[in-house]
Amino acid sequence: MGYLLYERDEKTGKLTVKLTETQARFVQCDKPICVFIGGKQSGKTLSASVKLAKLIAQRGEGTYLLVEPTFDLVRAVIPKFLEVLEVFGLIEDPRSHKINAHEIHCTNGAIIYYRSADNPDRVESFTAKAAWLDEAQQDPENTERVFEIFEARTAVEKGQIILTATIPPDPLAWQHHWLYRRIWSPWEAGDPDIQIFRASSLENPRFSRKKWERLKRTLPPEVFAAEYEGKFVESLIRDSLVLPSTVKTAQERWRELIPRVPRPLYDWLSEKWPGHAEPLPDHQHGEIDFGEIIDVAVDVAAYGGDRSVATVRWGDLVLTQIDWGGQSTAETAHQLLQLGGELRELGYHPRFWVDRPGMGQGVLDQLLAAGEEANEYHPQHAPLSEPERFRDLKGWLGWRLRLRLMGEDDWHESPREEALPPLQPLVDQLLAWRFAYDNKQRLYIIDPPSSPDFADSYLISLLSVYMTSAALVSFARF
Repeated sequence: MGYLLYERDEKTGKLTVKLTETQARFVQCDKPICVFIGGKQSGKTLSASVKLAKLIAQRGEGTYLLVEPTFDLVRAVIPKFLEVLEVFGLIEDPRSHKINAHEIHCTNGAIIYYRSADNPDRVESFTAKAAWLDEAQQDPENTERVFEIFEARTAVEKGQIILTATIPPDPLAWQHHWLYRRIWSPWEAGDPDIQIFRASSLENPRFSRKKWERLKRTLPPEVFAAEYEGKFVESLIRDSLVLPSTVKTAQERWRELIPRVPRPLYDWLSEKWPGHAEPLPDHQHGEIDFGEIIDVAVDVAAYGGDRSVATVRWGDLVLTQIDWGGQSTAETAHQLLQLGGELRELGYHPRFWVDRPGMGQGVLDQLLAAGEEANEYHPQHAPLSEPERFRDLKGWLGWRLRLRLMGEDDWHESPREEALPPLQPLVDQLLAWRFAYDNKQRLYIIDPPSSPDFADSYLISLLSVYMTSAALVSFARF
């Protein structure tokens, strides 16, 4: 079976195109969003060239869009695309086209506008019958904006969106990417508008088998899987504290539990739920009861880009996170006292947990002065168990979170499962955490370059799950 290529007959001068089975299915795909994810040299770009040319031949006169992440890639792709257009009889002489024209006029009246994602707004103002974004994994901020524009600009003509991409070798980077959030994850969940096709480099018969075997032997398994097999393999990243698949499962668990909290608490949550997050599931019946205590954990803003973030936990269920931005300690303490009053009005007893280092000391002191039950958290305190395995309390709590997300936390008599709210800043920061070992082989957490305020606040809230009454004495300040 042939690899997708174009060949010119020396006698007749006629070009022909051959397709592999995967490429042929991709070209024939009629879903609104068709995606080709492949290894290096697997034929992604040429497959999409054929697909777009086929659509132009079928749909005729009108506007079509082609966007590359950079104009250097435009220059690399257009000559090959022109030859594919020649195969379909849509242009007469590809050699006469000037790339700087930014548009291709076809023999059937179609016009192809090609652009760079460097300036996504240049794709606006078109009404397109089809649109292709190549190398969609590059420059995520701009390529996501291009995709959003594609969705709007193909709506009137019911045009097809074509995406071609390579999986980044780091699964955590892939999980942060818009392609995962808006394409891969919905497709896995059965979105009827999306179809993804995957191909390895070895599907190209011209790709050296010897080189394939050497790359497989010498590259890290996750890098080889992503770059040459077109596969997403999260489990091979050994230093990721939280695995993406467990986050997804924990979020589904949260969506099942939230409709079953008592109605007054649900209505309060609706008022506190961030406007940028997905809508809350509809309330069903209030059959869950985690008791009268609701814990509020706060990571206090220090300086610069830090934020004060409060996590509201009711037993095994985190209800929400509240972002107060980079405010003063007095403002944060005031917000917490107000929050405590609201919870009391609902019939619950608030209990506070404060990240004490830095500015947190002032917040803790103000809560205690107001007569609140307030406990300190210090990430460098000793772990609650296995001091030979964990360097500090933060590392210990982080590993407990990992186990809870996997449903394997055996701290209590039966394994406990975490229900994780679907809040994107929180998820992004949890997935950015890595773990490592010190010179005594004790585990600790490596923070990302930017301050993980949402993740830290969430981790502090877990302290309430594990602290016994006796242990509380050593952490509380009276």
